[in-house]
Amino acid sequence: MNTTASEMNPSRFLYLDYARSIALFLVVFAHLYSVDSEVKLYIYAFHMPFFFLVSGFLHKDDNLKHLVTKLSKKLLIPFCVFLFIGYLFYAIASQSIALGVILDSIKGVIVGKSIVANDILWFLLVLFQVRILGCLTIRRPFPILFLFGVLFVIFNYFQLNILYIGTTLMALPFYLYGHYAKEFTRRIAKSKWAFLLSICFLLMTGVISHYNGKVSMMGVNYGKYDVVILRILFFYINGIVGSYMLMCSVGGVKREKRWFLLPSRCAISIVGLQVIPIVIWYRTIGFNQDYLLSLAYTILMLILCVLFHLIMEKRANWIFGGK
Repeated sequence: MNTTASEMNPSRFLYLDYARSIALFLVVFAHLYSVDSEVKLYIYAFHMPFFFLVSGFLHKDDNLKHLVTKLSKKLLIPFCVFLFIGYLFYAIASQSIALGVILDSIKGVIVGKSIVANDILWFLLVLFQVRILGCLTIRRPFPILFLFGVLFVIFNYFQLNILYIGTTLMALPFYLYGHYAKEFTRRIAKSKWAFLLSICFLLMTGVISHYNGKVSMMGVNYGKYDVVILRILFFYINGIVGSYMLMCSVGGVKREKRWFLLPSRCAISIVGLQVIPIVIWYRTIGFNQDYLLSLAYTILMLILCVLFHLIMEKRANWIFGGK
C-alpha cells in the first residue's frame, strides 16, 4: 500500500490513484456523517468494494510464501501498530489500563465483530486474507471456488464471521472481478465517454442503494431487500458500478497532482489513524447533519493522517513494511 499505482505505470494507472484518494475521502466522511442519511447509505454501497476490486486489478502472481511474508510486513505490522495507538488513546482518555478495551478487541477479532481499540482495522485483516485467497484462487480456480461456494453458504446461513472469514468471502468476488475484468475496466475508465458514464453509474448506484438500504462488509450485511438472492446481487452490482463511477469520474485525468495523490499514497495511515479524531468527534459533536462542518473536519483528518504518514516514512518506515 506504500507504492502508488502511478509509480508502477504513470500512463496506465494514474486514474486508480485519483479514484483511491476520492474513495478514502468518502470513507472518512461516511464515518463522520449521520448514520441514517441517504448520503451515508450511498457511500457504503461501494466505498469498501472499490478497494478490493482495485487490489484485484493490481494483482501480480507471486510465490505464496513470499506473498505471506510481504503482506505480513505491509498489513499485519501496521495492524498491530495502529491497534496499539488506538488502545493507548483509550487508556489515556480513561486514565486507566483499559483492560476491557484489550479483551474486547481480542474478542472482536475472534468473532469478527467490532475491534474496540480501533474499529476500522478489520479492513487490514480482511485484505490480508483476500490477497492470499485471491492468489490461490487465480492459480487453482476450480477447487478453491468450490470451497469458496461451500464456505460462503455455511457462513451466511449461520451468520458467522469468525476471524472475519465471512467478510473475506464477501470481498473475494470483488478481488477476482478486478483481476479478470482488468482490461474491460481499463477501457471503461479511459473511454472518451467516461465522465458521462460516471454520471450514469452514480444514478444507478443511488437508486439501488435507496432500495437495498445500508450494507456493511464488516457486519456481513448485504442490505435489506426482502429476497435474499436479489439482496446479494444488488450488493455486488452496486459495488462494481460504484467503483466504475469513481474511476470514470477521473479517467480522463492526465496530469499528476501530487497533493491530490497524497491520500492514496498514505492510505494505510488514513485507515489506521482516523479512529482518534473520529472518537473525539463523536464525543464532542456527535452525529452531524451539517455537510460543511463534516467536509471541513474530513479534510482536517486527512491532512493529519497524511502528515503522520510522511513523518513516519522518514523516521520509522518499518511501520509500513519498509526497512
